[in-house]
Amino acid sequence: MGIFIEIMKIVLPTIVGGIFTFLITKYTYNKNVPLDKLEIAYNRIYCPLYQLLYGKKLEEAKLDITKISFYLQKYNKYVDRTTLKAFDLFCKCKDEETLLNFKNNIYNKNTYLRRRLGYLEPGIWQMYAYSPKSEKSTIRIGVELLTCYIFVILVSVTRGFFQAIGLISVIVLLLIIIIEMICKFFRYLRYRKRERSRRS
Repeated sequence: MGIFIEIMKIVLPTIVGGIFTFLITKYTYNKNVPLDKLEIAYNRIYCPLYQLLYGKKLEEAKLDITKISFYLQKYNKYVDRTTLKAFDLFCKCKDEETLLNFKNNIYNKNTYLRRRLGYLEPGIWQMYAYSPKSEKSTIRIGVELLTCYIFVILVSVTRGFFQAIGLISVIVLLLIIIIEMICKFFRYLRYRKRERSRRS
């Protein structure tokens, strides 16, 4: 374990430095794209397709294939290649999985273009505040697991007083995670019961 920690002390700063350099370079490069082409892609393709597909089920989306195809063919040079691949796959298979993949592609490109063009977008705290309880619970569990993992690493690296604090933090976080998962399970059972009562 001691050898691993020594190796991590040497390798980790190099990896972190490389990641930061990559992110800064990517950010700088992406900011230099002309906005007029992005605006055409947003206004003519991704925003209309997002509005067309939002909330639609598989059968409804199958009926809209010709409309989608019209947008993608007319403004082909502004369409991202991943969008075309996702649409071709949806046209071939016409199942829920490929529709979800295509809708996610449209959603991601639409969101990216909205941000780049300066449209209002909610911050991470606003998105959390207005999410349903089940999504909030899932997000909290993820954050708690990540925090617990960080404390486990700190417990294995530190000694003495800080190790004891880290260990107590891990135990408390695990208890919180267990309580959160139990609450999520009961919320799910209540939801299923409500669904059954609506059907009958």
